[in-house]
Amino acid sequence: MKKGKWFEDKSKMILSDFFPKGTLVHSEKNISTKWGGFRKVDIGVGSPGDFDYIIFECKDWKSTAGPSTVDYALGIMRDVGAKKAALLLNGKLSENGIKKAKYEGLEVFNIINPKEEKLRPKLKAKVLSHFIWIQKYKYALLFGEGEHNIYGDPESVFLEDGENIKTLLKKLWNTGKLNKYVGVHSYTINKFFMVKAPKIGVKLAAVDGVRIDYEVTKKTYTCDVELSKGEGLYNVLKGEFIPTSNNISFGPLSIEKIIEHGSETSRAKDIKGIAFESHLLHVIP
Repeated sequence: MKKGKWFEDKSKMILSDFFPKGTLVHSEKNISTKWGGFRKVDIGVGSPGDFDYIIFECKDWKSTAGPSTVDYALGIMRDVGAKKAALLLNGKLSENGIKKAKYEGLEVFNIINPKEEKLRPKLKAKVLSHFIWIQKYKYALLFGEGEHNIYGDPESVFLEDGENIKTLLKKLWNTGKLNKYVGVHSYTINKFFMVKAPKIGVKLAAVDGVRIDYEVTKKTYTCDVELSKGEGLYNVLKGEFIPTSNNISFGPLSIEKIIEHGSETSRAKDIKGIAFESHLLHVIP
């Protein structure tokens, strides 16, 4: 197989999905030139000689392409009388190559698919993530119009069936019963309990309910997350991703990864280029 043939075949496949159904997309072919010779076109869209004929030059290079690669694609375009030309790179284009392509109006694309090991370019999206958790809490055991004077380690104050104050808080938070907005909140359970707290000398006490006062806080991070599923074309000059598959996903995101690789910010509204925003709730273990 000719070197780079697999990349040309892959490029043709994705371009066939990208253009409207019925559009002619041909593989490598020698096309007649204006000066009476032939030039090899890796991929052509449409019919040679038509006013809307487009050519794609494919480069499966580990090395970085530059201005000369841009000139090469433009030369083929002019020689065969195509309307437009574009580069499909399985690699990078140098800074000067990007400047040249922008100046000449030549589009440059990468094929992105994280499941294809031979495809070198990776797509990353900037994600704004809010990490939300309970910073602190306190509790009160209700009795009539007032409160019981029972204060101790939340893990040592048992309500019933072995449940203590901390496991009650865990259940309420992890099941979405508590308020997740930043600030101080209160949650009351009006229910009769028989409370035990042996460590502070309470063998058995009747209460009319439990109130938990808690403070929710948040930290915001930005981080880059790679595309993990999906396929499409990435416009190198515009920084735009054009998916050709319906199922697109990034990540996975984890609090540990965000804190390790991300940057904390207090000015989220001023950050540009955010592709996704996520809210991550701490799960109380």
